[in-house]
Amino acid sequence: MFSLCKVSIEDDLRDSREVAFQAALLYTSSKGERRIRVHTYCLPTTASVTEVINSSDQQAIVGMLAKFGKIRIPIFLRCAPITFEIW
Repeated sequence: MFSLCKVSIEDDLRDSREVAFQAALLYTSSKGERRIRVHTYCLPTTASVTEVINSSDQQAIVGMLAKFGKIRIPIFLRCAPITFEIW
């Protein structure tokens, strides 16, 4: 299973060398025990757009856009035909 989320950051990150994302998952084990699994992901920050583009994972970006698009497509199908553009 693959989960996807959008994050917006409102703080100024110019003085930060890295940013940390943390998510907690509450689940029940096969023995009926309730457990919390915490995931922490730290990423470096940069002010250079070129550096962001050069270090991006293109397959992950296309997969993410496809997942977001999959959610919205049925809404448009009820209203009008869809045309796809290649940028």
